[in-house]
Amino acid sequence: MISALYISIFIFRSKMTWLKILAILLFVIAYATAAVFYTSFHLEILPSLQKATLVAFLTWVLSLQYFTTKADFAASSPLEKL
Repeated sequence: MISALYISIFIFRSKMTWLKILAILLFVIAYATAAVFYTSFHLEILPSLQKATLVAFLTWVLSLQYFTTKADFAASSPLEKL
């Protein structure tokens, strides 16, 4: 989850709006799954939430791999500001 947070910081600094929306959706689903698991509230929906979290993570990672280039993140590199 920490690696997803660091990757999402670079995404939020880029101009790729659809990846920003997907990152927000990913975190909402992941934290909802964790909340259901740790509070034991509505455990009957937990398997569906886990499947949705897996699909969201896979979609996000595959879209980062296949639909982005190095130039998409070049302007948002923190090393360029040094």
